[in-house]
Amino acid sequence: MSVAKTYWKNIEPRVVHSCPNVSLFRFLGTAGIGLDRLSVLEIGFGANDGQDLLEARKRGANAYGTDINEMYVKEFGEKYPDIKVRCTDAGKEELPFEGLDLVFSRDVIYYLTNEEIRFNFKDCFEKLNPGGNLVFQYIEKDIELIDPTEPGQPLDLQGIASAVINSIAPKENPIRFLDPAFLHDAAITTGFSFVAKKALIESYGNDEQKFRVNRYFMFRK
Repeated sequence: MSVAKTYWKNIEPRVVHSCPNVSLFRFLGTAGIGLDRLSVLEIGFGANDGQDLLEARKRGANAYGTDINEMYVKEFGEKYPDIKVRCTDAGKEELPFEGLDLVFSRDVIYYLTNEEIRFNFKDCFEKLNPGGNLVFQYIEKDIELIDPTEPGQPLDLQGIASAVINSIAPKENPIRFLDPAFLHDAAITTGFSFVAKKALIESYGNDEQKFRVNRYFMFRK
């Protein structure tokens, strides 16, 4: 069993903290992607309790989902039988759905090895319809400010740029930072065309000392 699967297999959905991801849907919107009547698959829907899948369905999509955690898949499938979900280990097992117009994932790809990422990209490419899109979010780096901004003062973006890099994640969470050049080249080699990118710098905690740089990439078949 992979380290990621061992970590996630017994974690229960955090319903209280779950909500659709605004950055994801804004990214899709600014790229001109409406979801009405599209076949949309989310890889790794469970950690967000399926809220992005439900938002996609709300916007008219035919929604599908996969997750590594059997408990997530079972509970979500029983609650929302109209959304087809399956337990799949991304990067090791092929996706169980095809004829897709959009495949997206958040907080997933950085658990995969480089070879598993290539496998996942190839699998997504094969399961997407011509003109279909692959969208994924990854963590480029975590940042800890040397000198946090004082309350009532403007955020020092230059300070963020020169800060010490330090992981925010708990030690038991096996995430890794990913090189955007590798991800871009791996997708292009698979046959995808680059479409768009988006960065989100967000503080964690209540003192604006620790930040995370999330990146979104979009590729088209």
